Amino acid sequence: VRQAYLGSNGALEAPGARIYVDGSTVDPKTHEDLARAAAQRGSTFIEAPVSGSVPAVEAGKLLVMVGGEPEAVERVRPVLQALGAVRDVGPLGSAARLKLVANSMLAIISAAAGELYNAGLRAGIDRERVWEVLIRLAPYLDARRSGYMEGRYEPAMFRLADMVKDLQLASGLYREVGIDTPLTHTTRQLFERAAQEHNEQDLAAIAALWRTPATVRPTSDR
Repeated sequence: VRQAYLGSNGALEAPGARIYVDGSTVDPKTHEDLARAAAQRGSTFIEAPVSGSVPAVEAGKLLVMVGGEPEAVERVRPVLQALGAVRDVGPLGSAARLKLVANSMLAIISAAAGELYNAGLRAGIDRERVWEVLIRLAPYLDARRSGYMEGRYEPAMFRLADMVKDLQLASGLYREVGIDTPLTHTTRQLFERAAQEHNEQDLAAIAALWRTPATVRPTSDR
């Protein structure tokens, strides 16, 4: 992301005062540094990471989390509203932090679905009934039905490699603010393990850990 803005022929080399809107999932410091660099060139930088996958993109129903100067946000709001629901989060860096929190939640639920779908099958429950209950609790999962139920992880709507990156960034944020996040920590380890074989595939490939029973062994019955 830094290279795209600050490198040779980077975006910040464009002439004139501009408002730059970045939707990348990065650490907050990256956005803060880019905002300073933009200001030095007479421009403004705001962040607008989104929550939602391919179906939400196609339907214009993303959740757009915006951080930055209110005046600049208002000027670009009509453009952002074309993507979906816009939520003002606060000053620059706030949206980047919230996006890491959101993706941590997405990862935890995705891993839980992989574990519990396969647990239901092992318990002798019809797979359709298991899936029906899981998507009632987490409806977004149904977009990845073929991944969880059939082991088909392509095309990738959200690469497993990108989730690993986001969980590593999130872990750094949580260390920085001094909060213990054991669920995120364990989930990150599971995604890192799954990435050894499924790095470029969809994040539903986390379920592959439980499709092959020897991969994940319980350490206790708690």
